[in-house]
Amino acid sequence: MVTVNGSVVAIDGGAGDLNPTGHEVTFAGTVNGYKIQLQARSQSGGGSGGGSGSSGYRAGIDLLDLQVIGDNPTGPLTITLSDTYSLPGSGLGTYDLVSQLNRDSTPGYSTSGTVSLATTATSGSGSGGGSTPDVSLSPGQSSGTSSGSFPSTSNDYNLGQTVVVDGLGNGDGVQVSGGSVVHAPAPASAVLLLSGAPFLMMFRQFRRGQNRSVQPVI
Repeated sequence: MVTVNGSVVAIDGGAGDLNPTGHEVTFAGTVNGYKIQLQARSQSGGGSGGGSGSSGYRAGIDLLDLQVIGDNPTGPLTITLSDTYSLPGSGLGTYDLVSQLNRDSTPGYSTSGTVSLATTATSGSGSGGGSTPDVSLSPGQSSGTSSGSFPSTSNDYNLGQTVVVDGLGNGDGVQVSGGSVVHAPAPASAVLLLSGAPFLMMFRQFRRGQNRSVQPVI
């Protein structure tokens, strides 16, 4: 779902979405004096990427491209992308949150103002959540990242990515891309299995030693 300045402007596969592909949203329109073109994608599943570690569960919102042009803008522009995900296993534990933002100038337009991105995650039951500090980029700054954590307390959670454009002048433009990621470690059962492997090897070697016939000493 895409929300601009508090109003829902696009829902995946529904009103305002120009992209027929599932879990991808394309929006184009003018809101509060800002011309907006946006492409975003939501993904989840096991494997590498995001947060710390190279295994476990990863879900995220990819802001593939956002172009904003000032057309007599009024006040700051706030764009929020959100989706709901299921946690793996019991859903208990601490999960990493990561925000990443890239800023480019829009061809043919001068640039001004600041652009920021922050990620939030909240438990579906409302009993837990976390966020990352804002990644804020002024003209001339190309990229930035920030991280936080999320203590999960339920089997689902809401992931949100909020982009704020502030101080963009009339006729100025800005282009950004980035991502919001939640990353969970491998399930505890897998960790226990891996940590027990050396002990199992030693146990097998011990049993083989017990079954070996004893040779007389001459």
